[in-house]
Amino acid sequence: NFCLSYRYTTHYDEITQKAKINAFIYGLNSMNFPRTNRWIGLETGYLLHRQGDFFDKNTVKVALVFTGGIIDFSPGVFISSKSVIPSLSIAFTGW
Repeated sequence: NFCLSYRYTTHYDEITQKAKINAFIYGLNSMNFPRTNRWIGLETGYLLHRQGDFFDKNTVKVALVFTGGIIDFSPGVFISSKSVIPSLSIAFTGW
């Protein structure tokens, strides 16, 4: 299975007192486990829109995505030419 998504992150800039928005496009390639509602996937993303200096230009994200029914768990890293930032996403997807 393969899907594309467009998501954004926000952070608050205390100096300007405004929210900064950074938008990524993601591709997810996943594999279902037979007879269960569980799957595992590899997600890659690329920074399309950047505000502020939280992310560098040309930042990419690589993550593994695990789902166990109602919770998605995704450890990953944001990678740029200047830094590597670990990330952890947890999503509640319903019952």
